[in-house]
Amino acid sequence: MIKDGVRRYKEIKMEVINRDLPVYEKIKTMIKEESEFLWDNQELARLIITSDIVTQATLFEWLLETRRAFAGRLQQELEKGIQDGEVKPGDALLYTQMIRGVEHQVVAYNILVEGKKPGEEVIEKALKILTEGIFMEK
Repeated sequence: MIKDGVRRYKEIKMEVINRDLPVYEKIKTMIKEESEFLWDNQELARLIITSDIVTQATLFEWLLETRRAFAGRLQQELEKGIQDGEVKPGDALLYTQMIRGVEHQVVAYNILVEGKKPGEEVIEKALKILTEGIFMEK
């Protein structure tokens, strides 16, 4: 059950990341699709996050490999965005990790902890903060 759910989750995200869209639009759409999926599959998300089942070595390794595959694909898109001038030059791996952090803390936190699906305005606000930063220029 966990593997089937994770496969569907990954397929949704990979389908978005493979679309012919600007990088920013891919990321925004991916987070929106993720929000929809997790909202519709809250029990699965809670099971994956809170269950000791995922500590079993084979399932844990499988989940890590699934996450690495997606993160690698996202990193490739960011590297392409840097080359194409859509993304500021910088560390595409760090960018990937930061985007994944927004996904987890904005989407999963709202759904699993707060019990509410983040709307497009929350996703837009989080991406604006991610892209513009939170600190004043010195």
